[in-house]
Amino acid sequence: MVQIGCYMYDAEAEELTTYASLLELTRPALCALIIQRELREPKLRPSVAKRDKVSAARGRRVTVNLGNVALKDAFTAHVRALGFGSDEAAAALFRQELAERSLWYMFGLKLNRS
Repeated sequence: MVQIGCYMYDAEAEELTTYASLLELTRPALCALIIQRELREPKLRPSVAKRDKVSAARGRRVTVNLGNVALKDAFTAHVRALGFGSDEAAAALFRQELAERSLWYMFGLKLNRS
């Protein structure tokens, strides 16, 4: 199985799981969709402020099962060109999606953030 993963704070991982379920997806499926979107419509920039890495002791592992090695290799090459490691980039993309909820709007759903 081909995987990319990162550590996120427990609250972030839970929020990602909740968000995925609202979209009627599993968390790994949502994360795979975010990674695939990054390859088609890049959002990461080299100037993005890097957040502290979450260690295994402080967070939860978020793992994405990808369909093939070519997808993982493409993502790894893309983020390396921007100066990121794949785990760091994945965490940044997942956090960015949680903040923006762009997939929510793409699906045509209305978000009640109160």
